[in-house]
Amino acid sequence: MIDLLQKKRCLSKKAQISSQVFVFVMAALVISLTILFGIKLINHFRESGRGLEFVKFEKGLKSVVNGLDANEEVVYNLQIPQGVSQVCFCGPEDKPSGMELPECKLTRAGEDITYYIQQEKSVNPDSSVFLIMPDHSVKPIQIPNLYSEFICFNRSTKLLIKGIGKYVVVEEKKD
Repeated sequence: MIDLLQKKRCLSKKAQISSQVFVFVMAALVISLTILFGIKLINHFRESGRGLEFVKFEKGLKSVVNGLDANEEVVYNLQIPQGVSQVCFCGPEDKPSGMELPECKLTRAGEDITYYIQQEKSVNPDSSVFLIMPDHSVKPIQIPNLYSEFICFNRSTKLLIKGIGKYVVVEEKKD
C-alpha cells in the first residue's frame, strides 16, 4: 500500500514537471510576440511622425507663399525635415513672358541630384519644391506660381521670398 502511494506521488511530480515546461514555453512565446509587435508598433509610430514632419514642412511653406502680397518680401527660416538630405527649389520651366522671373535650368554638371529632379519634373511638371531623401528618392511639392533658380540646401537656412505680381520668387537670403 505504501509502495502504491509513493508511485502515485512520483507520477504526479513527473506530470508537474511536464506542465511547468509547457507553461514556460507559453510564457516565452507570449513575451517574444509582445516584443515583436511592440517593435513593429514603435517603427510605425516613427514613420507616422516622419510623415507628419513632411506635412508640417509643406503647409508652413505654402502658407508663407500663399499669404504673400505683390511687392512684399518675407524672410523664411527653412528647417529641413528629419529624414531629408536636401531641399531643392526649381520653379516651372515655362515662365510668363514679360516678367523678370528666375529660370530653373537643371544643367549643373556632375550633380546626380539633377537627374532625379528631372525625372520627377517629367511626371509632375508643376512641382517647384523637391525633398531629396538619402536614397535619392524625390518627394515633389506643388506650389503654384513659385519661381526659383535651381538651388538646393542640405542644412537649415534663411530664404528671401518675394511677391512679384501674382508670382512668388524664392532665393537664398544674403546676409
